[in-house]
Amino acid sequence: MVNEPGLLLASLLDGRRDVRAVRAAFVVRCGLQIDEQEVSELVRQLDAAYLLDSGRYRSRFQESVAAFRAAPTRAAAHAGRAYPDEPDELRAFLDARYSVEGGPGGRPAAPSGSSPRALVAPHIDLHRGGHSYAWGYRELAEREPAELYILLGTCHTPMLKPFAATAKAYETPLGAARADVDFLERLARRAPFDLWAD
Repeated sequence: MVNEPGLLLASLLDGRRDVRAVRAAFVVRCGLQIDEQEVSELVRQLDAAYLLDSGRYRSRFQESVAAFRAAPTRAAAHAGRAYPDEPDELRAFLDARYSVEGGPGGRPAAPSGSSPRALVAPHIDLHRGGHSYAWGYRELAEREPAELYILLGTCHTPMLKPFAATAKAYETPLGAARADVDFLERLARRAPFDLWAD
């Protein structure tokens, strides 16, 4: 955790100032006295946490990219934290979203009717907003399955391109969700930029 003075100090680490210049700018802006050793220590801590654009960070980033590209599937990044990582626990957790306050009040009925052309679901923590997901996914579950589902998600990290895709299957506690590789390859050929870049 970085306190307010530490945040101001970190904002001065722009790659153009040396430790002495960062210290001087901090003293002028904040009025607090610090020495160069304290600035150096903050730099060390931020770099150790990969929070500075440094050679160390870029090396770690490239290792992460290489590891992702070498992996056969996309790991479930939030399983066990944002939702249960055990299949039975996850099913029970998701089923409960139908009946919690604000939810639709019951599990989906048997499918009938054609599948919807689109479903817009919120991007929110399942513990706080799972009931809002339940409304949309109940509607989806009560329709005939579609031939293809296109899932658009939010990225929480910087990207080089406006959109990204992966042909990897997405791991979930309920099994892998396979990608339609043929569809993605056709889409990538038509995209005005490299869909696989990010």
